[in-house]
Amino acid sequence: MSEVLPSIIGTIILRKFWEDELNRLTGFFTLKPILAYPIWFVIFAVFLLTKPDSLMSTITYVGENLPIVLLAIIPGVLLTIIIVVVFQRVFKSNKFAWLFLLGDVIRRGYTLYWSIKLSGSSQIYYFIGFLLPSIYAAVALFFVYYRHKFRLSSETYLVAQEASNSVQ
Repeated sequence: MSEVLPSIIGTIILRKFWEDELNRLTGFFTLKPILAYPIWFVIFAVFLLTKPDSLMSTITYVGENLPIVLLAIIPGVLLTIIIVVVFQRVFKSNKFAWLFLLGDVIRRGYTLYWSIKLSGSSQIYYFIGFLLPSIYAAVALFFVYYRHKFRLSSETYLVAQEASNSVQ
């Protein structure tokens, strides 16, 4: 349920604002948790087939079997590396790309922290964990929309400026 809003917003960003590389990077970072789920399920399915008893004890008590929790972050880290490599030119030319990467690292770090503290955690951790992808997606849409709007208004200003210069 917590991934519905990010999937909608990520799709909107990629469809409506595709023309700009930073917007595409933002859209892929927004969709990354949804894209990570199939990879995550494959990893856990393989682990379940090879060591089913270990997985069940991990689910009930995380402390002794920390490596299984670390397996949970592999899809997110792998997708982050792919996004950074594909969009490396954007990271070199635009500082906002680094902010979205930082937001993604915070989101992923919180997920890891939440997974480790799973047993005996307060309900507030679960609530924050479910909100983070939606907050990230809302901030991404806000950023992309207003950046696009600002670029359109500045282009309109430049066209009007050129028109007034040609009249004189």
